[in-house]
Amino acid sequence: MNKSMEQRKAYVLKEVKTIAVIGIGYFIFVSLTGLYIPCPIRLVTGFKCPGCGISHMFVKMAHFDMIGAYHENQFVFILFPIGLIYGIYKAYKYIYKDDSRMSVVESIVIFILLLFAIAFAIYRNLHSL
Repeated sequence: MNKSMEQRKAYVLKEVKTIAVIGIGYFIFVSLTGLYIPCPIRLVTGFKCPGCGISHMFVKMAHFDMIGAYHENQFVFILFPIGLIYGIYKAYKYIYKDDSRMSVVESIVIFILLLFAIAFAIYRNLHSL
């Protein structure tokens, strides 16, 4: 059974609220304790994964320290606005057109971004080798 447009709006709004509450809660926790979620890949291997530094990046962005945020994770910092716009586009498409499918072009772009993420991880760890 297809959901109505109002049900789809409510679902997307619930998801956005959940992400916002978790994000704000994590920001408050980090601000009060200085403790961040450690990267399991870095704990095991000693190497930074493509996502290492994202928490620090978002905390610095929340403090409007964009240069510091950029230095925490350049790859995600550059892609974040594009990802945000893409997320809004997908939410719009889901709500108003009841379409949550991913096109072939979107799949190819995500695959290419995955390759770039791997290349970024290799590049950022070259000094550690």
